Amino acid sequence: MPNSLTPKARLEALLALINSAAHDAISEYERVGEVPSIDTVHPLDTTSASLALRKAVRVMEGACEQLITTLAPPAHTLLKRSFSHLEPTCLEVVIEANVAGILADHPDGLSIADIGARAGIHPERLGRFVRFLATKSCFKEVRKDVFQNNRLSSRLVAHTHLSDYFLFLSREVKFQGAYAWLTDPKLGLAEVPNKAPLFCNVEGAESSTFYEWLKEDPDREAFFGSAMVGVNEAYGDSDMLVGNYPFDKFPKGATFCDVAGGMGAMCVGVANTYPHMNITLQDVPRLAAQGRQFLEAQCPEAARAMRINVVPLDFFKESPVKDQDIYYLRNILHNWVDSDAILILKSVRGAMKAESRILLHEQSLGSSNPAESMAPDPLPANYGAGSILPHYHDLNMMNIFTSKERSLEEYRALGVAAGLEFVKLWDLVQKSIVEFKLPG
Repeated sequence: MPNSLTPKARLEALLALINSAAHDAISEYERVGEVPSIDTVHPLDTTSASLALRKAVRVMEGACEQLITTLAPPAHTLLKRSFSHLEPTCLEVVIEANVAGILADHPDGLSIADIGARAGIHPERLGRFVRFLATKSCFKEVRKDVFQNNRLSSRLVAHTHLSDYFLFLSREVKFQGAYAWLTDPKLGLAEVPNKAPLFCNVEGAESSTFYEWLKEDPDREAFFGSAMVGVNEAYGDSDMLVGNYPFDKFPKGATFCDVAGGMGAMCVGVANTYPHMNITLQDVPRLAAQGRQFLEAQCPEAARAMRINVVPLDFFKESPVKDQDIYYLRNILHNWVDSDAILILKSVRGAMKAESRILLHEQSLGSSNPAESMAPDPLPANYGAGSILPHYHDLNMMNIFTSKERSLEEYRALGVAAGLEFVKLWDLVQKSIVEFKLPG
């Protein structure tokens, strides 16, 4: 679509995109069941969204944001954005108070007085946090001061892996003092994890790394472990991997190594979906021991068939097991600055055989270059607000590790520096799989 479109024509094009993408999303729901309601949970809410639905939502989010931003007065838009830090605070409060869990036993609703009594919080004050979220379609106020769960709030029941992940983001890693950190003559140029902004604001942890900080408190470390299991539930990484990467092209006995794979959540999907694949999980000894128990429980048939192997690994000191067909790294490189990321890739490269592949499953920053646009006009090349999540994570990585999320161009540069050849980008919406092989 030419850039010479009139402002009105651009708005009409955005409306057309919204209409088309919404119908695509409706069709995708109807393909497998019924269209959802905001008021009730949907059978698919505990499963991973299909790639087709993700793509439709990406277009809708990008087009809706651009439409509203175009038509609303700029001061109105900027005022709302200046207040946006309060939404995570509201999520923190209702998860900590387990408001959704309290309401789960009262499907017809419960008064805020009763909710507050059960939570041990001043009802009127708690109600203001709940009402804020209800105004944004999370909880429903069925009549004055009476609330019930809806499709969104039902996922906020406390002490689940998913709600622990939301609580981790909303409570533990708030980005504070960013400008002061950026302009500090030492901190602003630092590329080491013990100079991250997060710990400039944590008393007694000013020179800690994130993982050192975790280990200081066993409860905090356990909470983080639960939250990281919730990452897979939030993004559906396992389903995206097994549903879109062609594992079936590999012969019987092919090998899959999950490098720094934690307890092995991603191994479960591959092992249970593709019985011809042999699985190896690698991580530091403590996590590897937990992973062995986890995989034996989650993949009993694969365990009995001796298709699962667990091997401890420190990838800065040694290479992974040798000669695997696939080396899989999920959410690993974004924890590290470029120099360390290259060392990790070189470590994996040292274990590869000629036919091996490396799969990097990470957030992917889309190109903002119009010449490289894959988005429909008049959306920005990177889908605008439809692809905002990777940019949230990018700033989050800066805050926690002084590291970052990367674009395809940046991943390719890392691969070249590590002596690898780029093969393909698998666009999974928000996240991507970047595939590498040995040169030649």
